[in-house]
Amino acid sequence: MNDRQPPRGCDVLPPMTPPTPRPQSQCSDLPRNAAQSVAKKKAAGRFATLNRFVDTGARLVDTTAQACWWVLYRETKPDGLATVSHQRVAECVGVNRKTVTRALRRLESARLLTVVRQGGWRRGPSTYRLHATPKRPKPTSGPSTTSEP
Repeated sequence: MNDRQPPRGCDVLPPMTPPTPRPQSQCSDLPRNAAQSVAKKKAAGRFATLNRFVDTGARLVDTTAQACWWVLYRETKPDGLATVSHQRVAECVGVNRKTVTRALRRLESARLLTVVRQGGWRRGPSTYRLHATPKRPKPTSGPSTTSEP
């Protein structure tokens, strides 16, 4: 048996207690306030991102890169950026730090990840922006490579 404890933040959440039932009102299907409505829209957007990644992005990379994508997704803040060290990702995925570095390179080459700020020794953790589907390359400005007759 594996008696090792998972790293801090990577353990399984305890089961939730069932919520207490609320009395039904005539408008029970409507959100209580605008904040609740915004929260539902954000949650729907997060699930849409997960579904797009599972449907299209996940098949482009191996399972280690997928696991790294999930950890980065969990660390993503509301501004859409994830700031996390390779060592932290390695602890959560259960692989070596070098393996995470290679997996992140594969995610970047599959255009599922953009490095916003490169971290490193004495620079802190890197900052990433995740994409559920491969990001299209920016169009280059300049003369077209196609020739017209």
